[in-house]
Amino acid sequence: MKYVLATLLFVTLSISITYILQKIFYKKIIIEDRMKKLQSGYEIESKALKYIFYKKLIKNLYEKVNKNIYGLMPNNIKERIQLKLQKAGIIHKVDAYKWITIKLIVAVIIPSIYVIALYQKDGIDSKNLFIWVIVTGILYALPNLFLEQIIQKRKKQIEKELPDVLDLLTVSVEAGLSFDNSILKLTDKMKGVLIDEFSKYIAEMKIGKTRKEALQGMQRRIDVDDVTTFTGALIQAYELGISISNVVKIQSKQMREKRRQRAQEIAMKAPVKMLFPLIFFIFPSIFIILLGPAVLRMIKAFSGE
Repeated sequence: MKYVLATLLFVTLSISITYILQKIFYKKIIIEDRMKKLQSGYEIESKALKYIFYKKLIKNLYEKVNKNIYGLMPNNIKERIQLKLQKAGIIHKVDAYKWITIKLIVAVIIPSIYVIALYQKDGIDSKNLFIWVIVTGILYALPNLFLEQIIQKRKKQIEKELPDVLDLLTVSVEAGLSFDNSILKLTDKMKGVLIDEFSKYIAEMKIGKTRKEALQGMQRRIDVDDVTTFTGALIQAYELGISISNVVKIQSKQMREKRRQRAQEIAMKAPVKMLFPLIFFIFPSIFIILLGPAVLRMIKAFSGE
């Protein structure tokens, strides 16, 4: 049983490390080597072709294993991962399949090295297996924590940008532009997380989605209460035939008020947050400076010096 476990761990570790190394170094090495050979007039050597063949073989084997694992996962879990990646704004770089692959690599490679090292040294007992399970669980959860931090940071950035974007949107709409043309104007003149989401909204409109579907899609991707309120008001305005200019103006004023309230809330929390540093760091220093000389004099007086 030990030999079977060690063999499986070694195979998994070898495939994972080979995949990572070829992703990092292979492309650059092959391009440089091919440029040199083309400049010198020689054909690609058979050794290089064999290397490419084995590289593709390992890559295809690795992808098949991961696709099988990905295929076994329920669709609701895949959709949940896809939505989280959209909320983090990295869906264009990492899709659900790649994200699951990253999690498997992180959760398998390091614990496998640990188990193999233990096996070579003292063997594997129940305690080591328990530690391996704990470490695997922690490493599997770390990418989720990292992703959640990205999502929260992105939400704060959107909340910060929203009032300014709505102000400019109000000016454009009141100047006579339609809502969609106003957004196009903003995407040309501004940059930011919220502007990127508006660009996706315009792209979805161009491929045939209705305005309601595009706004609901933006609402799901961002998942910020203020944006949900804004998109909901726009959808309702279009359905009821209300003036978009008035809706955008009212929403802009409300977002400005919410920003002011958040600033006041942060200012009110500041004294409470300063209390503990004040008690444990600043007050002791003040007491030492003020009472230190007096205490030294009293010590000298009572000691009779």
